[in-house]
Amino acid sequence: MSEILRIHPADPQHHPDPAQEEAVVDLLRDLFPHAAEIARHAYPRPRYVDAGLALEAVTCSRCARELPVANGDETEAWWLEALGRQGDGGPEAEVALPCCGASQPFRALLTRPATGFAIFEVQVCDPQAPPLIADRLAEVGLTLGSDCRQVVARYEE
Repeated sequence: MSEILRIHPADPQHHPDPAQEEAVVDLLRDLFPHAAEIARHAYPRPRYVDAGLALEAVTCSRCARELPVANGDETEAWWLEALGRQGDGGPEAEVALPCCGASQPFRALLTRPATGFAIFEVQVCDPQAPPLIADRLAEVGLTLGSDCRQVVARYEE
C-alpha cells in the first residue's frame, strides 16, 4: 500500500504564484528528505482531494448520521456514485444521502478523515515520516500564501 500526503490550500480557489510553488516544494523536501517524490499539481477547477483507502466514513450534515464507506455494502456503492457525481459537477454537485434522503452539495459532506477541494496541491509520495504538526503546516501555508490542509491518503499499489 502506498501513502501520499496531499497538502492543499484551505481556499479551494487559491493558486500560488510560481515562486511560491517552488518555495513550498523546497520546504517540503527539507521536511520530508526521504520521500520518494514531491510533486505539485494544478487543476482547471476545484478537484476533490481524497484520502483513498484511508477514508473511513462520511457524516450527513443534515441528520448527523455517520455512514461507513469502506465496508463493501450499499453505503460504499453510494459513496462511489457520489464520487462520480462530483467528478462531473465539482464541489457543488448535489448528492442525495442514503441516511435521510437529504440532498446537499458534495462540499458539505463531512468526511473522516477530513478531505477537501483544491485547484492546487502538493503531493508527498511515500513521505517516510508522520504528517505535519500544526506549526509546520502553518509554515507551509505562509509559503503558499494561504492556510493549508493535509490529507493522508492510502492507495493500493
